[in-house]
Amino acid sequence: MAGLVALRIAWGLVGTRHARFSSFVRAPAAIARHLRAMLQGSPERHAGHNPTGTLAILALLALTLAVTASGWAILNEFGGE
Repeated sequence: MAGLVALRIAWGLVGTRHARFSSFVRAPAAIARHLRAMLQGSPERHAGHNPTGTLAILALLALTLAVTASGWAILNEFGGE
């Protein structure tokens, strides 16, 4: 799993235009604006990921790293050597 996260981070730095972090990681104000527009029923259209997708992608990467780290820690504590 850590390898997949590393691959996605690398792809986010050098990948295609819509896969790069610079194209979809937005400021908190842009995310809040997009959430308000979604609640009002008129969200903006985006090619690629919308600003709220930033939350999902970053959360998935962070949670995957947390699962990987906890699994590694448990292996070293109970199954090492």
